[in-house]
This record gives sequence, structure tokens and C-alpha cells, in this order.
Amino acid sequence: MLSNLVLNAVDAGADGIAITGARHGNTITIDVADNGPGIQANVRERLFQPFSASGRAGGTGLGLAIARDLMRGHGGDIVPETTGGMGTVFHLTLQADRRRGAGRPADDNPETA
Repeated sequence: MLSNLVLNAVDAGADGIAITGARHGNTITIDVADNGPGIQANVRERLFQPFSASGRAGGTGLGLAIARDLMRGHGGDIVPETTGGMGTVFHLTLQADRRRGAGRPADDNPETA
């Protein structure tokens, strides 16, 4: 998912990309920000629809659709936070303890022992 966002940004003309993350309680957030030209309005409308959102020649329009499906499959989501002439920021969220008890290290989890 991250590589898709980074490659999309580079393909769109960004020459600066920042990936930041944080944990807030049980939620992990990741922001992918670029300094590209932003997402065109006609592409934004169908950004996560398979086969329809590609804004570049040779693109299939599947990358972001797959990325969103993967994020949602892991209990999270991906949304465009901002876009415009100063770049685009995508905001990703995941649940930190989806597979094991909240705050428990993996080796203390009886399911994985």
C-alpha cells in the first residue's frame, strides 16, 4: 500500500515524499504526503473504483482500489486527507491490537504460544 502511494506520487511528478506514523491508543495512523500537483478533480471522484481512477498513461486504475481493500481487510482504511497544488496527503489507519490482546506482547499471547 505504501509503495503504491509512493510510486503514484513519483509518477505524478512529486520529488518529495514524507511518510509519518503514530500510535494513538489502539489506532495506528500513517500519513503519506507528497509535493506533487495534486489529484485532478475528475480522478478524485472515482479514486478507489477499480479500472477507472488511473490518472496516468499505462495505469490500470487498480492500485488504490486494491490498497483500500487491503486496508479494510485489516480493519483499517485509507482516505485522501488533502490534495491540491501543494501536494496530496493520504491518511491510513489500522487497529494496533487486531490479532492479539490489547497491549500484550506477542510471546505473552496464549494463541501464539
